[in-house]
Amino acid sequence: MTQLDPNMFLAPVIIAGICAGVLMVGIVLFITIYWSSGEKLHLAILLIAISGLVFVAAEMGMATGHLLDNPSVGRQLHRVQGLVTLSFLFCVPYFLNNMVDLSIVWKQFNRYLPAVGLVICLCIGALAFIAPDLFISQNEPRGIVLNLRWGTMRGEAGILYRARDIAISLIMLYTLVCMVFDIAVHRRFRYLAFPVAGGMIFILLGYYEYLIVYRLIDERYYLHGNYCYTIVGITVFISLSMAGILRMFVDQARSVEKAMKIESLGIFAGGIAHDFNNLLTAIIGNISLARLSCNNNNGGDVVELLSETEKAADRARELTRQLLTFSSGGAPVRNVTSIRDILIDTAHFITSGSLVCCEFNIADNLKNADVDRGQISQMIQNIILNGIQSMPGGGTIYISAENVRLKRGRPIPESRGDWIKITIRDSGTGIPKKYIERIFDPYFTTKNLGNGLGLTISYSIVKKHNGHISVRSREGEGTTFDIYLPASDRMELPSSVGAPGEPAGGGTVIIMDDETLILDVGERMLRKIGFGVRRARDGAEALSAYRELVEAGVTVSCVIMDLSVPGGMGGKDAARELKKKYPESRIIASSGYSNDPVMARFGAYGFDAIIVKPYRIDDLKESIARALKK
Repeated sequence: MTQLDPNMFLAPVIIAGICAGVLMVGIVLFITIYWSSGEKLHLAILLIAISGLVFVAAEMGMATGHLLDNPSVGRQLHRVQGLVTLSFLFCVPYFLNNMVDLSIVWKQFNRYLPAVGLVICLCIGALAFIAPDLFISQNEPRGIVLNLRWGTMRGEAGILYRARDIAISLIMLYTLVCMVFDIAVHRRFRYLAFPVAGGMIFILLGYYEYLIVYRLIDERYYLHGNYCYTIVGITVFISLSMAGILRMFVDQARSVEKAMKIESLGIFAGGIAHDFNNLLTAIIGNISLARLSCNNNNGGDVVELLSETEKAADRARELTRQLLTFSSGGAPVRNVTSIRDILIDTAHFITSGSLVCCEFNIADNLKNADVDRGQISQMIQNIILNGIQSMPGGGTIYISAENVRLKRGRPIPESRGDWIKITIRDSGTGIPKKYIERIFDPYFTTKNLGNGLGLTISYSIVKKHNGHISVRSREGEGTTFDIYLPASDRMELPSSVGAPGEPAGGGTVIIMDDETLILDVGERMLRKIGFGVRRARDGAEALSAYRELVEAGVTVSCVIMDLSVPGGMGGKDAARELKKKYPESRIIASSGYSNDPVMARFGAYGFDAIIVKPYRIDDLKESIARALKK
């Protein structure tokens, strides 16, 4: 047996100890992250890091054995090291499967790759126990430069060990190729550059060590056995991959923080909009009554003035609706809708009269979505308007939509299944890098015109639809927005289905609201339609009124209930009680703002129709007709 100076193994022990310390810090950090997130990507890098730590620890043990002049310990640990690296055959593909986002065919292949790696790992591992000499024997290796520590501290590598080396090399090369393609397609250089750089260093150092060990390079280029290059490569790859994932994790945390800021602003905005809507209900309701009266009396000039006043009030109503969109009560009122129609109609409407044109690339089989058509249209409008403003000299906005299948956590946390991906790209000036993280912040704008709420509202709309929105931009190269919305397999109902007719007058309507102004204008409109009216200030009073009218033999056509009554019974509780006692009752939910999602799913709460404040007399007719039609 060749005798070596034990002191030459002091440096490898130190280097391996440093690598082990780095990996241990990363493992502790990602155990904490995975404990809180539960994401597969964090588990994947954690498994790789644990395997890497065992590999490095075994290397340190081998060098320590020689430092203590006990090479046999090193040879036993070499077997452990060889077996633990087999785990890379499924850990690295599992990491890749959760890190990249490529085409459907590529995704399906990557989905099965960890299973293939696991099978190979188990087969080689089992054969290593059945026929150890085919993997690593305990003999002193032959044909290797013995003045390197490789010469005596390791057993002789067999054919299975060589197969393991080839398999790991192929997996690492494939991983790098996939990540490079992902960067080219999605421009996610911010996250993937780290593992790509680490993987390249790992491969280069491993290949350099292979050349040294098997005397494939001239001896004068040897760095005579100071340390194992592979453990440094593994440590660098794992550390940089952790850095990329950590950066992604921090960005997701910032996104959550941003959503919380918007939610806080939404609570404030919703409270203001609620009070303002009550005032607008009285204003718009009275204007619609006055205009109807003037029409009957041929008051031409007055009708024109009232029409102009009504238009101004409508603009105020749209402002409150924008505020409510990102308030905690602005839940979408969903229906199965064609996203294709929304995209085309909204794009043509907003670009009409501008120097900007639109090009569409929408999949023929694009699925529908269960969305609030008005809110989604508003979101698309805000994004296109942002593009128009970035191209003052004119240009093209490219709009595409396709069906995609997402896996859990990519790009939306806790998501999987069928989605619709909408991409809106302009050819404008782009967004400076220093601003890209702030474009969805409330009131942030770099333009002289605008209030800085357009993209904030768009962000809120997408989140309320359980979707995801992201932006990519470079100065001088335009801006791209990617929007993901859950897809629906249901068909869109024709617009004629469920259309109400004119409500038949007669009977009594109970109107419940805590605002006297709304009770006054509501009573006037109801009497104009031909109904009797009973007023109530809260839910308990409405229930009492309904009981009294029924006992008196009066026909109650329907009950209009405000959802929010400070200090009293609101419409939701009152509707539940009323339906228990009088299942035949017809109830309309009335609100401009509510913390409950009643307006979005009114049928689940016992309501037969809704009416959104502020409303005109025609809106009131339609809601009553819908309620009575059921």
